[in-house]
Amino acid sequence: MASILAPENSTFQPSNQFALSPDRQKLAFVTAEKGSTLLSVRDLQSFTARSIHGTEGSRNSFWSPDSQSLALSPTAR
Repeated sequence: MASILAPENSTFQPSNQFALSPDRQKLAFVTAEKGSTLLSVRDLQSFTARSIHGTEGSRNSFWSPDSQSLALSPTAR
């Protein structure tokens, strides 16, 4: 069994979708922090996830084929 912890001061979203990078090295997911959703990423070789500020309002994401970039889907309004 594995555990994924949200970044400090963040919580997972109930309808969270995880996106595993094509190289299987990183995991992206949506968390909530200070009343807004944002994208968080965890390197699977680490126990620490980090929030990516500037991605507020995201609800899901997907990786580029080379695992170097993420594309975001904004929250429906």
